[in-house]
Amino acid sequence: MIARWRATWIGGLMVAMILAAAPLRVTADEAATADIPVPKNIIYAGQMVDESLIMWRRVPVRYLRRVQVFESIDEVIGKMARTTLMPNRPIAINHLRKPDIIKASVPVEVFYKAGNLVIRGTAIPLSGAAVGEALRARNVDTGVVITGIAQPDGTLLAIH
Repeated sequence: MIARWRATWIGGLMVAMILAAAPLRVTADEAATADIPVPKNIIYAGQMVDESLIMWRRVPVRYLRRVQVFESIDEVIGKMARTTLMPNRPIAINHLRKPDIIKASVPVEVFYKAGNLVIRGTAIPLSGAAVGEALRARNVDTGVVITGIAQPDGTLLAIH
């Protein structure tokens, strides 16, 4: 039994030595790398991302083909974290979003357009929304809940 164990051990040692001496063959595709933006420190959900919170990390290009992460700092700056982002980890596409232009429970001007007819009013948003996102708001005069689209100027365009 000891002889068999010793033969297996010596055989394994020889295979390891042969593999260690063999030249490593790396294809150009495997050697290609790219720099991606990653957080320097923890970025908490709801926190705005600015340039001081980001550093660069080198990753293989084949990694970028498998996952959907931000590859440019321009895509990251000025966005808001949806979840907590950990240091030195790639930032997944769905972990950041546009910042809210309309805040929940803060009165907002609402308008409705139909041809030449324009109706204006005030409403209390039931949730926050970024530009172009739909949200529901309660009309302060009637109490009716309306649905609208957040506009770049911070108003709400009511939809029917």
